[in-house]
Amino acid sequence: MPALPATVDPLPVGWHEVDRPLTAVLLPVQVFAAATYPIVLHHPPGRCGPPPRVLAEMPPGGALLEVIEYPPRDPHGRPIRVPRLPRRPDRFSWADATWANFECAGPSFKFEYRQEGRALQAQVWLGPATVEPRLRAGALRILDNLHVPAPRAQSSESSSDMRPRGSASERSLITRRIPSRGSLRIAADQAISVMAPRFITLPRLSIERLNS
Repeated sequence: MPALPATVDPLPVGWHEVDRPLTAVLLPVQVFAAATYPIVLHHPPGRCGPPPRVLAEMPPGGALLEVIEYPPRDPHGRPIRVPRLPRRPDRFSWADATWANFECAGPSFKFEYRQEGRALQAQVWLGPATVEPRLRAGALRILDNLHVPAPRAQSSESSSDMRPRGSASERSLITRRIPSRGSLRIAADQAISVMAPRFITLPRLSIERLNS
């Protein structure tokens, strides 16, 4: 069952929606993306994180945002164990995010939360010391105003067809327990794999300055 896309209407001034996937990852699935600068994907999307060229073309004062969903079922209808995430805050702040050099995303802010019964992760790329304040504030307004439809009810036909498919090795990967902070990712030309994020320590940021 395809993930229902999220919407923001209207977008903050200076932001525009990106209507193509930023990565080649199939699970979790991109449900929304926006940027403050033109993005032209004349090349294949990034294998794991956004293409290096997309981030390299970001101006010092710019920002990029992507929201992905950990769906409860894979494209064949088989159940997937999703991370246990906190409820969406009433209003987002930078204190709700984790700043790290993530294995796939690189240096960025990560928000993880549950909204309308859907497990979501928002990644924001920006230069904390150089981003324009109005665009920095706009990233939080996008998350505040993100409309996420409730998931569709599983049809009786698809819910009853729960017979294992694929090889035994594939089935063992599908049913493997996913760490609460891990990511289940399926690349277009890869078998299903579970990837636990690795972190590289970065200089401590001033959350007070970001929220100002």
